[in-house]
Amino acid sequence: MKKRVWVIVAVLALGAAWTGTAWYTGQQAEIRLAQQVERINADVAHLAEKLGLTAAVETMSFERGVFTSRARYGLNVTKRAEAGQPAKESRLEFLAQIEHGPFPWSRLSAGDLVPALAATRIQVEQTPDSEAWFAAAKGVTPMHAEILARFGGNVSGNMEMAPVEYTKDGTTLSFSGMTGQASRQAGGKGLVFSVASDRATFSEPNPKGDRRLSMQALAVAYDASVSSDGIEKEVTKVAIKQWDVVSDKSVFTLKDIALAIDTSEAATSTDGNLSLDLGGISVRNKHVAKARLVAGMRNVDMNSLRAFREFYEAREKEKAAGVERERGLGSELVGMSHVVKFLSAKPEFSLSSLELETASGVSTLQFDVKLDSPMFWNRSLAGILKELIQKLNVRLAISTDNLADFLAADLQVEGVSDAEALSEARRRVEDMRDQMVQRGWGKIEQGKFVVNLAYSDGQADFNGERFPVEELFAKLVLGAK
Repeated sequence: MKKRVWVIVAVLALGAAWTGTAWYTGQQAEIRLAQQVERINADVAHLAEKLGLTAAVETMSFERGVFTSRARYGLNVTKRAEAGQPAKESRLEFLAQIEHGPFPWSRLSAGDLVPALAATRIQVEQTPDSEAWFAAAKGVTPMHAEILARFGGNVSGNMEMAPVEYTKDGTTLSFSGMTGQASRQAGGKGLVFSVASDRATFSEPNPKGDRRLSMQALAVAYDASVSSDGIEKEVTKVAIKQWDVVSDKSVFTLKDIALAIDTSEAATSTDGNLSLDLGGISVRNKHVAKARLVAGMRNVDMNSLRAFREFYEAREKEKAAGVERERGLGSELVGMSHVVKFLSAKPEFSLSSLELETASGVSTLQFDVKLDSPMFWNRSLAGILKELIQKLNVRLAISTDNLADFLAADLQVEGVSDAEALSEARRRVEDMRDQMVQRGWGKIEQGKFVVNLAYSDGQADFNGERFPVEELFAKLVLGAK
């Protein structure tokens, strides 16, 4: 009898503890979600501003229970009035079903026994502004996400967008849907997300023929982290199997697109690298070329660059709003101070490889430049450039046959036959090459038109000839002989 009593007491105690813990985690989840909404609202507002929109996220309701809660959120977007058109408002609503920890039922049923603060499923709700989206998704929920918040502050989740088929007045959109995964470490020290989609096609009628954009096999991956010494690192990779643009019966295609960007940002300095590969460039379903670009930057003060951009964006907004403000020397000095601070970091930029390859050859461009802030700005442009550019190296090597292949493709789009286009393109390229050589802008080396420029310490070497920077500037910019 005593054993049975103890079992009953233990079960009741466990149930009470679970209930109390679930109630507590429900409170914590509500606080955490409110904080997340504030952060998301700031990000959404910032992004909308760049797109010329006004947007805000709001919590419409929050109904907290013992083991579960329900929340509704609204996304309000306003397109500003312009060109005589009134402002247009739209609204999306989202429903969140929140399971409280420490053991959300959906996670237990999936075999996840690790305690969690909450598990949330959020989905778009059907409203007048989302009816077309629901109809295009054949009545199913067009987008939903599942988010898991751990006690330590880590958050992970996945997202799914349903396939869409939309047609109206000859305009069509066919979308295979999209999936995504994301995770964020506590304290914002790490964010990883990826999205993928099989295909998307958009077309609209045009008097000269349909216009169509299509994409196949999109994959995006992003990884951001913060090291122990405060350096923020970001890596972004984008891959697209094929991108087609059809306009007025012409067809332009890019294949095997691969973009990679990585940056490393300290308090006042950012380093970065970018690479872009185009595995195939086709015109009217005919392969023309492939291309590759590799670029980098060092010692770039992004804070000063942002401040400079925001300073002039604010001035442009005032002009657009009709605000007249007297601007004296002090105002101009504020803008210049951002430029001086940016240059004082001695930024460096490089294009280590820009290659255009066709069946007839390869053309390349390479350059690197190191900048510094001039001691004085009230001097001639040549004098400013002499101190501004600390080092500059440029090498351009153009294969005339290679460039002719590319220009011929442009002529073919205009309706010129393949043979005539190639002949005309070669004539144009050879005339341009001969004129450039006659003017001393470059030399012929191994069948290619080559330009070499190296500058440092006020002296320039241009295709083997040395000039003071003032003479070089006159030759390049002013056209002096």
